[in-house]
Amino acid sequence: MDHHCIWINNCVGHANYKVFIIFVMYAVIACVYSLVLLVGSVVYDDGLRNDEKNGGSFRTVYVFSGLLMVPLSIALCVLLGWHIYLILHNKTTIEYHEGVRALWLAEKVGSIYKHPYDLGPYENLTSVGT
Repeated sequence: MDHHCIWINNCVGHANYKVFIIFVMYAVIACVYSLVLLVGSVVYDDGLRNDEKNGGSFRTVYVFSGLLMVPLSIALCVLLGWHIYLILHNKTTIEYHEGVRALWLAEKVGSIYKHPYDLGPYENLTSVGT
């Protein structure tokens, strides 16, 4: 087990890590696509939606959607970037945090710490895909 993810209500580990990464990638794509649609509808407003007639409800929806989608997109992009970093170094979240302490202890005694499961970026990436 790597960690328990509250967003998918399941533990993420070796058996389902590939599916978790694909889920996060699709979530990032969906958020970015939603932002593109939102910006496009604001920029290319053709005047068909008369805000005075309907009380400005479209403007309220645009602002509310933007306030939700921008931080969500940023958070998901950071999460995806973090897990890509972990994949490229062949670490789990727990191994990363243990490695920080191991690196500190190794530097304290004057030795060099290398993660034992790091095979190189390409091999690490392909090992998750299998």
